[in-house]
Amino acid sequence: MRNLETIPASSLAGYCPESLVWSFLDQMTASLPDAVLLPSCLFLDAAGQFHCKNEKSKEQSLADNIQALGASAYYLIMGIPALNSAIQTASSPIPSIPPRRCSRELDTLIRHCLAFCPEDRPALQEIRAVVEREKGKERRALKGNLQEDSFSFSFWKEEML
Repeated sequence: MRNLETIPASSLAGYCPESLVWSFLDQMTASLPDAVLLPSCLFLDAAGQFHCKNEKSKEQSLADNIQALGASAYYLIMGIPALNSAIQTASSPIPSIPPRRCSRELDTLIRHCLAFCPEDRPALQEIRAVVEREKGKERRALKGNLQEDSFSFSFWKEEML
C-alpha cells in the first residue's frame, strides 16, 4: 500500500495543472542550490508541497539544475521527457508545449531552462522574478474574483429582501 502522506511527482506526469507547475517552480527554486532535481526523486505531500528526496551531487552545477528544473516542469505538464535522448546536442530541438496545456509564459520559461548551452539558461534570480510575477497575477485575479463574488452576493441579497 502506498503512503498517502506523499506521492511521487511522476504519478502526476501529464495531468499536472499549470498552477501546480508554477507552485513547483516556486518551491524548487527556493531550494535549488541545495538539491539535485530529477523527476524520479520528486514527491508531493498532502499539503501540496514538493520535496526532492536525493542528495546533492558535487558534479551537478546550478546550470545543470536549472536544466533539470525545466525538464521536470515539462515532464509534469506533458507526461513525457523533454529531450528524446540522454545526450543533448546543440542541434537537439527544444520542445514546446501546446498552448492548450500551459500559458506562453510558462512554455517560454521551460524552453529557456532547457537550453543546450548553460550560458543561455536563465539565472536563478530571473526564474524567481518570472515566478513572482506570475504569483502576483494569480493574486490579483483571485482578489478580483473575490470582489466580483461579494458584489454579486450583495446584489442577490438585496433582491431577496
